[in-house]
Amino acid sequence: MTGLEPGDRVSSIPSFSMRTYGTYGEVALLRVHAVAKYPENLSPVEGASIWMQYMTAYGLIEFGKMQQGNYVLITAAASSVGLAAIQLANAVGALAEKPFGLDLGAAEKIAGTATATKRFVRCSSEFPFFPGAQRAIQVLRSGQLGRVLEVVFGHHHSSDLDPMKTANWKRQSATCGEIGVLGDLGLHVCHIPLRLGWFPARVFAQLQKGFPERPDGKGGTAACDTWDNALLHTWAPIEGQPTPMRLEMKRLAPGAMNTWFLEVLGTDGGVRFTTAEPKTLWRFERAKEQCWKRTELGFEMPFKTITGGIFEVGYPDLIQQMWAAFLMEREGGLDGRFGRATPAEAVQSQRIFAAALASHTRNEALNLSPECTAE
Repeated sequence: MTGLEPGDRVSSIPSFSMRTYGTYGEVALLRVHAVAKYPENLSPVEGASIWMQYMTAYGLIEFGKMQQGNYVLITAAASSVGLAAIQLANAVGALAEKPFGLDLGAAEKIAGTATATKRFVRCSSEFPFFPGAQRAIQVLRSGQLGRVLEVVFGHHHSSDLDPMKTANWKRQSATCGEIGVLGDLGLHVCHIPLRLGWFPARVFAQLQKGFPERPDGKGGTAACDTWDNALLHTWAPIEGQPTPMRLEMKRLAPGAMNTWFLEVLGTDGGVRFTTAEPKTLWRFERAKEQCWKRTELGFEMPFKTITGGIFEVGYPDLIQQMWAAFLMEREGGLDGRFGRATPAEAVQSQRIFAAALASHTRNEALNLSPECTAE
């Protein structure tokens, strides 16, 4: 026997018949080829459980010959094997979920690694692919609103209103970072304004925590120390003019199930969209009478599908469009259509969040730029 010593922590690899070697007990006898040492940073439970799903998923590489440039369909992605497959696929070419790092330093490291390794990396943000959001982006890019007077982007939901909801990783700084809701919902809110070049020059933040502790799911309680609500009052230079822009992120928003929204007002018009009315786009027109016009939208997507234009858009359609944007941009076929959040935009969002934390702590408005955090 080589490579193993008495006292080594080992996991059993499922390469034998359970009829021949039983493992349900405090002591088990196995052939040497069926055990392997596991890293010291894993607990015995993690060491015992990691092999099955990752060995199954490793078939993507061993037998499927997965490599950069391949398309991989992962079914049952929430299962243990599905999660392992996602991790292996990310090692080849990454599609990152938010938050993009727990803080600014982590985000910069991730972005730097992606650049150094020449990986194509984009971050998850599906809401801009609603037809109403796409129409709004077209309006904002066109200059039809005249001088922009006020901007609001937000994402509200009520997931934390129940004090008996079990604590999870998003409610604890150790696993979600101090930014809390900023990392949870923030990139959804910042994606479009950052893509339009509306990076805040100045920010004043109001941050709020909900319940300091919640049930831990084991009969006790767990501390919840991340921020749950955030209002960022900013000034953004838009067409050379300092413009008020408010960014709202809330996990304690009574009446909001999961609502993403935008509203931009200008001297010549305005545009408003909310996922609370997913088929509706509101346009303000300056005329003799002040009025908002309501437009009913159909299945108008940037990446065409077999679905007819009269049908309604659902959340799975947004995920499909988000993936299409990822794949088309990777292959150089985006052709001016709205793309996924980039690592640079994710880092910019983290600069805003870091400035927001500092602003709230100091209770003052702070200057910031895309290259530095706050002054």
